[in-house]
Amino acid sequence: SLSPDANVSTINLPRDVHVIEIDPEAVTLEARLRVRKVAVAVTMTGELPSQFQMTDKPIPQPQEVYVTGPADALTKLAGQGDRLKTTPIDLATLTQSQQQLSRDLTLPEGVQLVNSGDATIAVNIGIEERAVVRVISDVEIVLPVLSPALTMKVQPPKVDVKVQGPPSALSQLSTDSFAFSTSSRLEERIGGAQEVGLQASLRARVPPEIAHRIKILEVNPPRISVEFLPAAAQTGGQVAPARP
Repeated sequence: SLSPDANVSTINLPRDVHVIEIDPEAVTLEARLRVRKVAVAVTMTGELPSQFQMTDKPIPQPQEVYVTGPADALTKLAGQGDRLKTTPIDLATLTQSQQQLSRDLTLPEGVQLVNSGDATIAVNIGIEERAVVRVISDVEIVLPVLSPALTMKVQPPKVDVKVQGPPSALSQLSTDSFAFSTSSRLEERIGGAQEVGLQASLRARVPPEIAHRIKILEVNPPRISVEFLPAAAQTGGQVAPARP
C-alpha cells in the first residue's frame, strides 16, 4: 500500500526486487470520513433530596453530536441506540431550584467527535422545592372603616391562615403578611352584628417572587361577626384602617 508521502525509499519490497521507475510519479487519494449523528443521553445516579422534585427531564446542549471512527465501532454504537452517555450527575448533590451543569461525553473505544468542542455538554436540570402546608396562627384581622365616626368590633379578632408553598417561601411569611376582606359588603351602621365570610390575601409588601409561589388554602374560622359602634364606644375587637 502507498502512504500519502510514499517514495521509492519508503516502499517495502521483497528481497532482490528493486524499483526502477514509478509511473505515474504522483497519485491523488480520495478518502471519505465515516460520520454518524448520535443523540446525547444524560446519565443520572442517586435521588434528589426529599424536599425537591424534578419539573422537567434534563436537557443536554447540544442534544446531538457527530462522531467518526472505524466501521465496526460505529456499527456497535448503532446497536446501542446511536447515543452517547454523559458522565453521571449525582442527584443527591443538587440543592438549588434550577441548575446548569457541565458533563463530559463518554466515548466508546475507537469513536471520536467530529467537533472536539462537543466533548463537554451543558445539562439544564429543572427542579423545585416540594410544596408543604403550614398554618400561621393568631393572625390579627384588620378591616377598613370608612366613617371616622364609627369603629369596628370583630369577633373573633384573630384567625388561623393555612397556606401552601415551598418551605423557602413560607419561611418569609409572618402574621403581618396578610390582608383581609369580607365576602359581602358591610353596612357601616350602628346596631346589630353582621356575620360575613372572611377572605385572606397576601399584602403588597410580600415580594412578588415570594407571593407567586404561595397559595392560601383557607381561613379558620371562615366567618366572623362584625359590629359597628360609635368611635368613642370602642370596647373590644379589632379596629383599624387597612394597612398596605
